[in-house]
Amino acid sequence: MGITALWAACEARKGIPYRIEPPPDGVSNLDCSLFVLQTATAAGVPFPAGVRTAEQIRQALITIVAGEDGGWQDVQAGDILFFKDTYQAPELPGPDGNVATHVGWSLGAGTHQMWDCHASGETDLPGVGQTDIGTPYWQDHIFEVRRPAWPVESRADVLGYFTSGQIRTIFTGAPAANIDKNWPAVAMALQKYGLDDVLTVIAMLATIRVEDPLFAPIREFGDEAYFTRMYEGRADLGNTEPGDGARYCGRGYIQLTGRSNYRTYGALIGVELESDPDLALDPALAAEILAVYCRERHIQAAAAARDWQRVRIAVNGGLNGLDTFMNAVNALLAIAQSKRPIS
Repeated sequence: MGITALWAACEARKGIPYRIEPPPDGVSNLDCSLFVLQTATAAGVPFPAGVRTAEQIRQALITIVAGEDGGWQDVQAGDILFFKDTYQAPELPGPDGNVATHVGWSLGAGTHQMWDCHASGETDLPGVGQTDIGTPYWQDHIFEVRRPAWPVESRADVLGYFTSGQIRTIFTGAPAANIDKNWPAVAMALQKYGLDDVLTVIAMLATIRVEDPLFAPIREFGDEAYFTRMYEGRADLGNTEPGDGARYCGRGYIQLTGRSNYRTYGALIGVELESDPDLALDPALAAEILAVYCRERHIQAAAAARDWQRVRIAVNGGLNGLDTFMNAVNALLAIAQSKRPIS
């Protein structure tokens, strides 16, 4: 149950066609609200009997996360997005004068992605899939986000999944002091950004095992001449000023590189990294960058599907270090399964 089960249910329905008339059968075709209700049930999120439409889903949820008063930065993975005027709704408006005509699952603030089921037309993806809501069409129609009543166990204490001692058995070359100090910061960051299911935590620990085996934020190895040769003048990294190659070399757990990335991820975590890139070496901030990177690259959904190669590609761009990564994944899965079966 919980977020992991939600993403697995979404993946299981990927590609099922959209249909509104005649009403979808719920197996070979779906509409947006039926898709949300089916996947909510699979994730253990209850809705009252009789709820069927997007507006009825909206009215069944009490907690408003974002809307006309703001709050969009607080949207978490697993929150429900509501859109209006996507078609001529037959329903009466709710108490606030709005009527939701489309609904989908958010992948979290900053991702601009949702799982949903919609018709072709304004977009190129009919049926169930992940949709880019950063386009003008969706931005024009989104008006509210509400949070369902997740099962208590789905918002778990991330620190409870693995002890520092258990993580030391995975990071055999890392000083124990690094793990004791930095694991709590990583756990807190993943929790903060709603990345608190055990499979996502496993994905990120295994990623650190490959990228940063000492389990401490590091500066990329190399001198100024090396960084200049590798990164100076790289427009794809936003390195447009003299000295940018060395100034914005890799730092942290996932080696954040390039002026534009420091600017982007600094904005996402609310810290001015562009003017002070060494802040990316601070353990708490490096952990937040790691968590937001995970969110931006949709690693949670890949982990829920246990598509470990997709996780690796999302971080590395390829499959470098896959053997080390998979050894860590399997060891962490064994530890987690010994405590409680993972669905």
